Amino acid sequence: MKIDKQTAISSALEANSQAYSRARLNPAPGRNATARAHDANPVEGGSAEARQAARATGGNGGFNLQLNQQLSSMQATDRYLGDLAEHLSALKLSISRQLSSPFSNEREAISKGLQQVNSLLDERSKRTSQSLDANFTLRLNEPLRSRFSLPGMESLEAVKRSGKETLVITGGRALQEPLAVVLDDGMSDEQLLRNLNAGLGSAGIRAELDAQGALKFSMPENDWNALKTQLRVKGEGKLFPVTGSQVNPKEEGLLGFPGKPG
Repeated sequence: MKIDKQTAISSALEANSQAYSRARLNPAPGRNATARAHDANPVEGGSAEARQAARATGGNGGFNLQLNQQLSSMQATDRYLGDLAEHLSALKLSISRQLSSPFSNEREAISKGLQQVNSLLDERSKRTSQSLDANFTLRLNEPLRSRFSLPGMESLEAVKRSGKETLVITGGRALQEPLAVVLDDGMSDEQLLRNLNAGLGSAGIRAELDAQGALKFSMPENDWNALKTQLRVKGEGKLFPVTGSQVNPKEEGLLGFPGKPG
């Protein structure tokens, strides 16, 4: 078994085993006060919070339905994160034992632990009623979106350096029709973002800059899962070849660990 791969996985576990706490402490923007208060005790406090909110609003049926749905989603998320934290801790323990004693026989336990964790990560959206994204941020008021970057388009400067070019994006059956993005010489950052969103928006793809100024794209998670393996971009030989090429996007978030200990 290769110690360097174990160390890498162990480091990743160290960084991600606190997902349970981060999801509680860093909810998505826009959550109401009742939802935030519920994080302190989501399972036991749910019904009381719902009754209190109902009294405060005079029994508004639509509000109560939305609140109950949010509380149910948070309870499901709470249970899911508890299961994930438990399996991550067990996996980390097995890896630590192997690292501390290379002659110990933890390979089977590590392999099984990796399989269990990866299965849980695959079930994230379903288990949390589509309320927890791949970055472990609660999204109670909007559909989950997958966030990713595209090779050659990691920044606005990289795109602008290519100059004038028309990109044609296809996605097999996942896109009803090809998408076209028109790039021109001398475009400002604002113009470039507008053109990207104008060309990609009909498919639900959004282009924006992150806090570090990197160019990122996002798409509704269910649509992205269908598109990502079929995404092809045809250019004019600058950013992308004239013949078109398969694109291997880099997704954000905790998506899985190597399936087998080496």
